[in-house]
Amino acid sequence: MSINFTQKQETQADNYLQYSSIPFHMLQYIDFSDEHVVQQTSDIFCVPEHIAFKRIQK
Repeated sequence: MSINFTQKQETQADNYLQYSSIPFHMLQYIDFSDEHVVQQTSDIFCVPEHIAFKRIQK
């Protein structure tokens, strides 16, 4: 496999992880005005903070 193909698969897998771990319809329960929104999202959905941060950014 080429490097570009492998990189594309990794990107797709990363995107899938974010959306399947923290579904869009569940974001309505998150208080985005709170300064600890990343930590709270991480705790609620049991995901690492870096994944919660990426998902909130999208």
